[in-house]
Amino acid sequence: MATPSQVINTQLPATAEQLKLVLTTIIMDAWEFWEDVSESDFCIQHFDSMGECIIFGGTNRIVWRPMTGFKIDASYCTEKFLRNAVKVANKRGINPF
Repeated sequence: MATPSQVINTQLPATAEQLKLVLTTIIMDAWEFWEDVSESDFCIQHFDSMGECIIFGGTNRIVWRPMTGFKIDASYCTEKFLRNAVKVANKRGINPF
């Protein structure tokens, strides 16, 4: 199965159903990441209508971009979140920064 980045980058213009599937997958991945980190400030803070990025979290933030996937925005994270998020990212094989 293609990753969300591959779908967005290689199949545009996408149908509404394809976009819905991709966005649902991205949001669920972010939610599961938050669950693994054990923090409670999950939210969708910003959605760029051009598809450039989606920012998740309140105090703690991760950013999803089509070309890079999920990255931790360390400048907005508590030390506890950052410590746990790096462990979760490494466990999932994600470069956290």
